[in-house]
Amino acid sequence: MTALMPELTGWDLALSSLSTEYVGAVALDANLAIQAVHGAVADRCGFTEAELLAMTALDMIHPDDVVRGAAAMVESTSIEGTRLPALYRLRLKDGGYEPFEVRATSLGVEDGALAIQIFEPNTEVRAEAFADELVRVMQLLVAPGPLGESLHRIADFAERYVEGLSLSITAFLPDGSSAAIDRTGVPESVLAANRAVHVLVPPPHVVAAVDAQLRPGADPYKPGITDDQISGRVTVAALDDDDDELLGYIEAFRVIDGPPARDEWIVYLAVQRLVSMMLQRRRLDEQLRYAADRDPLTGLLNRRRLLDDMDATQCLGGSGLLLIDLDDFSWVNNTLGHAAGDRAIVAASEYMLSTAPEEAMVARWGGDEFVIWVPGPLDAAELDQLAEALRAAMRVPVTVSDSRELLRCSIGATVMEPGESPEDAINRADKAMYGAKRAGGDRVRSVS
Repeated sequence: MTALMPELTGWDLALSSLSTEYVGAVALDANLAIQAVHGAVADRCGFTEAELLAMTALDMIHPDDVVRGAAAMVESTSIEGTRLPALYRLRLKDGGYEPFEVRATSLGVEDGALAIQIFEPNTEVRAEAFADELVRVMQLLVAPGPLGESLHRIADFAERYVEGLSLSITAFLPDGSSAAIDRTGVPESVLAANRAVHVLVPPPHVVAAVDAQLRPGADPYKPGITDDQISGRVTVAALDDDDDELLGYIEAFRVIDGPPARDEWIVYLAVQRLVSMMLQRRRLDEQLRYAADRDPLTGLLNRRRLLDDMDATQCLGGSGLLLIDLDDFSWVNNTLGHAAGDRAIVAASEYMLSTAPEEAMVARWGGDEFVIWVPGPLDAAELDQLAEALRAAMRVPVTVSDSRELLRCSIGATVMEPGESPEDAINRADKAMYGAKRAGGDRVRSVS
């Protein structure tokens, strides 16, 4: 220990040469380990000086700030003078965190050494930190990733700027289900209710928040309401910008009662916009993916999506393929027009969907040709039974003058061989289908 004293004295001297208008400072070596403590840092965080000297700078800050803090400190080692201030949450011994303005300055003790100065945060620093962090969180709007992770990131952002805040964010998904994130400080009864809620039956306090936000003349800087059910709770609705559809809602659980101050409202307004924009973008992405995978007329899978799904399947051997072609369909287009042809195609697709097994994938291959892939395993007899049921069900009505005709279909069926490509199996089924047509149509031909 005695041998280390001159080095520690050097660290202490380096810190003492800095301004003393701060709460305190720590000196870091190139590994970000704390080598000296100055001022009231220990008193404010509750750790002893000896405990701080056994820590690194990253041990002192909130886990959500670690990546940002590490990058900033590494960058500071290559910058002369003092890095611009930033807001960080410093760890307290009692388990809490307190925000402070932090500045990093290079020290001359050794290469990579830094002084981390800690100041009471002023309004300007808080505002700049809020704006910078808001920009970073907005990158979630374009970054892929699980919905829950993005919602947690937004909650982390808000909880950084409102003391004692815990957020619960509930998102409504396009299929009618909901997703709610678990946060420390949110009552379990609330989380359980949010996980079970449906967009068509939102809770009364959410309905009240929507009504308040849509009320004519509503203050845009007050995006939510407080309620009497849970003390201190503020509810904010996330609405679609185009039609005011309810996309989700945010519940803020606070340590104080009464309406929030204007600065707190601004935090909730930012969260409301972030959640609304993120859910709108995800819905748009899903719509685009759906459109890219579907035939625009029938809504069936398109050729590309079917082949992609089959290619992604490790073992196709033993799965079944049906290639269906409507008999005399060109006559419908040539005699009755393409609008009548489109109606016939849609009707045929509905017959296929209602007859095919639940696990089957039904695709429009092109024109009046369709492919049904049954993952299986199944044998040739089972596939023939399915094909016959589909042929018998395919009676597409077409009206000509006062008479009514029924379109039928020809089907080629094959069970895929081990190692066979989707294209080769479909070609075999296609040849079988044309054999059914040459035999008069309205029949099934199988090929092995």
